[in-house]
Amino acid sequence: MAKSAHPPYSPHPSIQYALNVLAAMEKKTGKNYEEWIKFTQKNGPKTEEERRTWLKEKHGLGTNTAWWIAEMSVGKGRDAIDPKAYLKLAPGYVDGFGFGTVPLIALTLIFQRYILG
Repeated sequence: MAKSAHPPYSPHPSIQYALNVLAAMEKKTGKNYEEWIKFTQKNGPKTEEERRTWLKEKHGLGTNTAWWIAEMSVGKGRDAIDPKAYLKLAPGYVDGFGFGTVPLIALTLIFQRYILG
């Protein structure tokens, strides 16, 4: 069987949405998102959860924006804005799909056996 020239995964459309929102931050707040991350690391509360609340309540950031900044300020979440980081993690996202504790591969085998015959 010939190997497909098309990569098995592509960046999720939400990445572009996040990039658009973050690109507008500097115009709205006077700081770009990297500056917000550094500001949060230096001046914000200790935990990611506390930082989300602090960014929303004290600095008026929206829920998604506060979430992304808080997450990135603790070294997580770059896959939400970086297509290469997302693609590196994509196989794990797919492998994690399933129903409860049943992994996707098990569901696939069940589908093939009982539905496709």
